[in-house]
Amino acid sequence: MSTPIRIMLVDDHKTMLWGLEKLIEGGGSDLQLVGTAHNNDSALQQASALKPDVIVLDLDLEGRSSIEILPQLLQDSGARVMILSGNRDQGLLTQAVKLGARGVVRVCAPSRMMRSVLAGLADCRLALPGSGG
Repeated sequence: MSTPIRIMLVDDHKTMLWGLEKLIEGGGSDLQLVGTAHNNDSALQQASALKPDVIVLDLDLEGRSSIEILPQLLQDSGARVMILSGNRDQGLLTQAVKLGARGVVRVCAPSRMMRSVLAGLADCRLALPGSGG
């Protein structure tokens, strides 16, 4: 049996977190939810403490941009970060990738794509910016 991919979710919308949790639970023993955060401060604290393999990060957290914490999040956690966003500002999405995010998946992406991207990130394969939308 292989080691599960340890995932942390960062989003300020409870409905989105719930849906992502269900997606991870449905991924079988390959995916494991290790924590959630709802704002920049809790994201930094949780990521540093939990050291997940992958962090799924929303760009807008309680009215603040998570772009501002991305470098520290990467440094403190050692995780690979995937941006999950409904934001269509290509400049902002490109900035996230330049700062170290492994890719961007739109919130409208099919669930099978999300599972594939999570597994790909854990295996060090790079997700393509803007994929899924």
